[in-house]
Amino acid sequence: MPLGRAWGNLRRITYPWADRLVVLTQRTRDWAVGALAMDERMIDVIANPVQLPLPAHAPVVEPPTHEFLLAVGRLGPEKDFASLIDAYTQAGIAIPLVILGEGPQRAMLTARADRLGIRLELPGRVGNLADWYQGARALVLTSRFEGFPNVLIEAMSHGCPVVSVDCEVGPREIVRDGVDGLLVPPADPDALSSAISAIVNDDTLHRRLSSESGKIEQRFSAQAVFGAWELTLERAWSGSG
Repeated sequence: MPLGRAWGNLRRITYPWADRLVVLTQRTRDWAVGALAMDERMIDVIANPVQLPLPAHAPVVEPPTHEFLLAVGRLGPEKDFASLIDAYTQAGIAIPLVILGEGPQRAMLTARADRLGIRLELPGRVGNLADWYQGARALVLTSRFEGFPNVLIEAMSHGCPVVSVDCEVGPREIVRDGVDGLLVPPADPDALSSAISAIVNDDTLHRRLSSESGKIEQRFSAQAVFGAWELTLERAWSGSG
């Protein structure tokens, strides 16, 4: 997202003076090398750790006892839940769609679901996300852009299979397509609909993705991430690349 001319210029001037620059994704690292003319040896990619168990806080809302398709995020245009509703409708699956979160598009999304005649539930914000991940058949992320979508790691760490739009930054560095989740191209409603249908209706695929997604804690554990930070600090202190 653009910072504006003043902050953009300040970033270009100051970032190259840092002993180390830490970014969340390889795509951001590539950007820094190109846009900020930084030495790639001075940039480290360190992901966010998965923190288990997820902390619970108010409001605690019990998830449905039946299966459901889950999405989580601000009800705003950046999450593109309108496209999710369209793809869900096209997939024609039997379980309801649940979107957790609040935002300015609540009325629009409700009206869209009513017009299409689908089962959409909007419980608002919840503080017990772990319960919802465990109860969901799958999680779908349809963001137009992301930085590093923790929601994918959180869902996968609870064995919840995921379908994600492969937006420019983030999902591809978390989800291994066809191994522990499904990635679909941006702005491809047919591909999104097909992936949703497959992950909901194909029990063999669902079991395989669920089993593999649960292993994500090994890749993004606090131990692994903190070890990477310790190495970065050692390089900064020593001035090594």
